[in-house]
Amino acid sequence: MIYFGLIGTASLVNIQLQENGYKTEPIQTGTFNFQGIEGTYETTWLGDLRSRSGSGGRITTDYSILINRDSDGDLRLSNSIIGGQTLVLTSMNEIIGSDNGGTNYIEAKILLPAGKGKVYYEYSINDYFGSQTKVIFKAEDFSQTFKTPRFSVSQRGGSLSGNAVYEFELKEPKEVTFRIETITAQKNEIASGKITVSFEPSKVESQHDVTPNTNDNQIKPVQLNFVDRINAWIQNFFNKIFGGSK
Repeated sequence: MIYFGLIGTASLVNIQLQENGYKTEPIQTGTFNFQGIEGTYETTWLGDLRSRSGSGGRITTDYSILINRDSDGDLRLSNSIIGGQTLVLTSMNEIIGSDNGGTNYIEAKILLPAGKGKVYYEYSINDYFGSQTKVIFKAEDFSQTFKTPRFSVSQRGGSLSGNAVYEFELKEPKEVTFRIETITAQKNEIASGKITVSFEPSKVESQHDVTPNTNDNQIKPVQLNFVDRINAWIQNFFNKIFGGSK
């Protein structure tokens, strides 16, 4: 069993690819570019992934991927990251007719300069058995969890969807983390989330030119104090009366 974070949190989605038997797929990592700044990402799987098992836990010939030992249904994962002027993360975790879920996620880390950021996040959750399907968002120092309430199977379903905006300000450069976790646990559940990040760096005020003047030939004005000015005036007065001093 693989865990992220503290002990006791949900198990990560376990992906096995059929290639001379099954093998566990490790966490995937890579880089992205956001407004000219390079960041790093990690995820259980980048792109779209689907598995389906036949009866008795055997993989059908149409599918060669096993996710969390799914034995009787169809599992789908989808994670993406898009950089550029905005940063967009998406994550989707769906179980159809299987009783083994887990945590799917995508996380991005980037060193941003001082400035203001805005995070627009959207979520959609459907739950058939009341096992509290979840979408968890993390952005900078903010964390928010959305989950369906617990309910009896006889109620046959609950759903939750919405969107909101989180704004943050950096006074100095800081490594910022953006993350989506989509968590399923029982049959017939789907959890999906999307984060769109925009960022405006602080404007750097222009510095005054303090370059020293090295032109030795430049005539520099003579600075006189008050007493010097009075003495010069008296001397000039007597020069005019007596025709100058000898």
